[in-house]
Amino acid sequence: MGQVEQCAKEAGLWGSRRNRGFKRRIEYYSQRLQDLRSRYDSRSMAEFSRVKQVYLGLLEQQNTFWKQRAKAFWYKEGDINSKYFHNMVKQRRRSNHVQGLMVEDGRWVNNREEVGEMIEDYYAIIFSSVQSPGEYPNWSVPMKLSEEHNLNLLRPVT
Repeated sequence: MGQVEQCAKEAGLWGSRRNRGFKRRIEYYSQRLQDLRSRYDSRSMAEFSRVKQVYLGLLEQQNTFWKQRAKAFWYKEGDINSKYFHNMVKQRRRSNHVQGLMVEDGRWVNNREEVGEMIEDYYAIIFSSVQSPGEYPNWSVPMKLSEEHNLNLLRPVT
């Protein structure tokens, strides 16, 4: 057995010994609280306060234990949604990819180099000092949304 396997085995044994008594200790302190609840002398009230703090601390430790345990299983088994998220990223990349542009004369250009040149020219015109504000190439963009769909998208979220 290698050092890593030995370390994992020892850590597992330590963890099981350390967390074995949670349920039993929580039940014990819960019962102590029930017993002390009906007593009204100062000593019992002070003991009730102390036992309650220990009880709440144990509940918090148990909660932390299960959170960490769940994370360990997630890491060990892998996130079942990772394939979904990976596919969403690929889909977004595909939808954001510029496949082509329409030239002023109505011709569709989908050659990668030509599209790149058109984009460079467009931004060179926009950001040139000679260009006056508001004067842009007349590249028409076809409407893909209906007016009704556009209004639904612009409506405030409720």
